[in-house]
Amino acid sequence: MKTIKRILLPFACNILLTPKSFLEPLPNVRRINCVKQDITMLTNTSNNIIRIKTNRDYLYFRECKRHLEIHQYVANEINYYYTQIHPELSNDRLFIERALSDECNFKKFINMGMVNDFSSGAYNFCMGNGGAYVGLDGIMSDMEERVKDFIQFVWGDLFIYKLNSGLKTGYYQTYNAVRSIAVYRLADLLGVQYLIPKTEYALLTIDKETTAFGTVMSEASGICMEKMDIESRKKVCSPALQRALNNLNILDVICLEKDHRPGNYNVTFDAGKASGIVAFDNDSPNTFGVGGLSFETYGGCSPWIIRGNVNRPYIDSELANNLLNVTDKDLHDAVADLLNVYQLATLKYRIKKIKKILASTPDERFISKDKWSMETVKEELTGKYGNTYLMKFLQKQEIAYQPWIKN
Repeated sequence: MKTIKRILLPFACNILLTPKSFLEPLPNVRRINCVKQDITMLTNTSNNIIRIKTNRDYLYFRECKRHLEIHQYVANEINYYYTQIHPELSNDRLFIERALSDECNFKKFINMGMVNDFSSGAYNFCMGNGGAYVGLDGIMSDMEERVKDFIQFVWGDLFIYKLNSGLKTGYYQTYNAVRSIAVYRLADLLGVQYLIPKTEYALLTIDKETTAFGTVMSEASGICMEKMDIESRKKVCSPALQRALNNLNILDVICLEKDHRPGNYNVTFDAGKASGIVAFDNDSPNTFGVGGLSFETYGGCSPWIIRGNVNRPYIDSELANNLLNVTDKDLHDAVADLLNVYQLATLKYRIKKIKKILASTPDERFISKDKWSMETVKEELTGKYGNTYLMKFLQKQEIAYQPWIKN
């Protein structure tokens, strides 16, 4: 099934999922000015992120690069990495450019796939199975570890290029951007803005010279507990955490977001107990998809709805009321500038069906903020409702084995 989705996604990106984009930066977007000493390039993630130090905290910027002819796009990637990040590695650059001058190697390179896909060329190369997997056959052993860092940098941008395949040449690649901004705006519309860091379009200027267009996200408060032991998670478990995870689950159902595992949100604390969560990875490729109505979210979690009934012990009454009162005009005003006509129609349909189910749910299933308790926690943990977000939080996670990624 995953293989089928991976094959079909690029085709869908040409029509149904083509993002709204533009040739020039939007007017009146946020402008950020900084110096090079205040930025750090984070490349050990799925997408390259620029972390910007401010007077109070950090901002996280993701560039929307222009959709160019593929050879020029790759040339720009190589040039950026070997001039801005590792200018001292000129010999590595020369080897890569020579290897990719062969069209057969070039095709292997641009089709290397994702490093978290065990069948991909990128994964096989990074696991030490040879440069031929990514079009870099003949790589010297002393160079291999350094080139792995380059592959970690470039694979995400190559994947983004394919997601934006429906765009015309020269347009900004906004596939991820529109999703991350739309998730935040919907969270704000539904009164759960505390779940998602503020995300918006921005122009970033570095040293008054280099300017890039993209999205900027506020820092997600709290800490990520994915790698912490289960006992530590049990100790912080609380009614507030249960409420937040249930609300995130509903937001994910609305947005068709399928990647909010415990590693993609931070947990906030008050007096040693979890007081809430802040989700920071809000743009998986399937978000705001246009398929049928799905109540499934993160893989391995039980559906939010089963046979027309809410498959959770309780529903937050504040979020439910906000959802029941939202109108098509509200949705249009919030995200019509981000989602295409197919996505917007699907979103409206999805919310209409969810509202119908909520309207038929018994009143006692809706509880206010102060009614979430350790008793409601215990009820959800009985397993009666399957593998909920709260259950997932208290389980050991299977993290993809990628030993080449440095801490």
